[in-house]
Amino acid sequence: MLSRLRGRSRPELLTRARQQVLAIGERYGIAGVAGRVPEFRSDLPASSDHWTVSRFAPPRLPLGAESVDAVGAAIRDAWPEVAAGYVANATRIDRGELSLMGHAGLQLGSPPDWHEEPIARVRSPRAHWSTIPYLERHVVGDHKVLWEFNRHQYFVSLAQAWAVSGDAQCVRLFMAHMNSWIAANPPHLGVNWASSLEVAYRAISWCWALRMFRHADGIDAAFMQRVYASLDAHGRHIERYLSTYFSPNTHLTGEALGLLYLGATFPELARSETWRTCGSRILDEQARRQVYSDGVYFEQATQYHRYTTEIYLHYLLLAEASGDAASPVVRPVLHRLFDVLLALTRADGTMPLIGDDDGGRLVQLDDRRPDQLRGLLAVGAVVLDRSDLARAGGDPDYLAWMLGADAIDRWLELRSMSSATPLRCAFPVGGLFVMREDEPDSPDHVVIDAGPHGALSCGHSHADALSVVVSCGGGPLFVDAGTYTYVGAERNQFRGASVHNLFTVDGRAPSQPASPFRWETRSDGRMTEWHRTPDFSWIRGIESAYQDAVPSLRHERCVFRPRGGVIVIRDAIVGGASTSARLRWQCAADVEPALRSRTGTATVID
Repeated sequence: MLSRLRGRSRPELLTRARQQVLAIGERYGIAGVAGRVPEFRSDLPASSDHWTVSRFAPPRLPLGAESVDAVGAAIRDAWPEVAAGYVANATRIDRGELSLMGHAGLQLGSPPDWHEEPIARVRSPRAHWSTIPYLERHVVGDHKVLWEFNRHQYFVSLAQAWAVSGDAQCVRLFMAHMNSWIAANPPHLGVNWASSLEVAYRAISWCWALRMFRHADGIDAAFMQRVYASLDAHGRHIERYLSTYFSPNTHLTGEALGLLYLGATFPELARSETWRTCGSRILDEQARRQVYSDGVYFEQATQYHRYTTEIYLHYLLLAEASGDAASPVVRPVLHRLFDVLLALTRADGTMPLIGDDDGGRLVQLDDRRPDQLRGLLAVGAVVLDRSDLARAGGDPDYLAWMLGADAIDRWLELRSMSSATPLRCAFPVGGLFVMREDEPDSPDHVVIDAGPHGALSCGHSHADALSVVVSCGGGPLFVDAGTYTYVGAERNQFRGASVHNLFTVDGRAPSQPASPFRWETRSDGRMTEWHRTPDFSWIRGIESAYQDAVPSLRHERCVFRPRGGVIVIRDAIVGGASTSARLRWQCAADVEPALRSRTGTATVID
């Protein structure tokens, strides 16, 4: 306990102590809000509207959620196959079937058992959230899978199906699942209150679904009374247990966005202004801390970079829809974040998954994989007025749900323009370097991670300093093995050096994982030389010492990519001797390497 307290600031100690006192008070019924009637603002007209979906003007959400009828009609007319997909999704949800985090067709029931992890069939305890060890598989199962369907992002899918079909069963299903969840998850009770980020993401899903269903028949006062009470509890829980010191990364910014959504979507709730102010303040502060000056997200994980881009994009859109002025820092940060995403985008619209990837989304507006960037790039193009993003973007259905059907015309107009801005490919502060042509459909794509190991406790980092991810001819060649899981023995296996395109020396790597979100040792990559001309790209990088093997040892990697030519990767172990070294290449699933020749110590593989 003393070692954990050592070095912490006075504000951190006070914040943690306050949160502990609040949690203890909740457990003993001292500071609870269970069963409380939500308080409403006295400066807004009090009427029965308190028990209907908020209809206060101006629009409170991004335009797509506010113009459901127009977007539904546009998609039904222009992309009937997409509309049919929404209806098919609703049918699967009706029969209790969901696909989550790579697990297709999970049978959850309708409504689901909100406390049972559906793969391991482990049911978490009905106890105060603070007493549940949610990282323990035997207690909760895989908490990420359990939390994923408790985020209720499929509520938005039901609203999309209703928008294109008018089927009242979508409304009934939404209400039945919402009523079931509220009854099974009173404030403070159970694992679904254990993470403030999960509470925030669920609140965001509710905001979207309730606004999209706001004109649907059947949304009655009794239903909204239950919803308002739970929404009030969601907002108060997030406000109390912000991850200011626990996980000041996308946890904190996601929670801040949740507060902002609740405050903007339901201004009649008593604490709405406090939530809006608090959420905006945190997002403004964290933009400067979590995004490097070159645009790279500070945890060095591409999927969390996408999360951060979406969080700040939603912040900007939400502020504008609410008639507020977003901080002047937001647009420049978004431009830099999108610069990185644009460079990372491969010919098929996907990005390599470097570092941790939890397989989740901020708002579920389509069924595309989270590494697919075309829809997000199209939204960024229209919001930031950038033709380079427009040419790389796509998926107009996603764009319509975010910005309204009229945004498609602006996106197409931007696509037809030429860009005077050259593609940025070097991000030296974050240590990401990309070798590719300027065209969005460039078939060859090389990413080198030559930067810091990560930030904070490096919980989302992998042992991937100087790792290379390569696509050739439009398809993946050398890949990052990904994350697989956040719990269990496989966690460290998939974030270790042996599953990345790297050296191990004497069976060891410079970065050694410890507990699931901490490291025993860690090392950084560093770029020492970088050149990019119209004819070639060249980088030289070096990784710090293999401390437990030979302290003076360094791994040096050079990558040369001529325009239209063969990619050459040269590796060297310098600064000392070792008994053995092993270089691994992780090939894509459909790649079958074959030994071409061996001369002396050189081996050539096709």
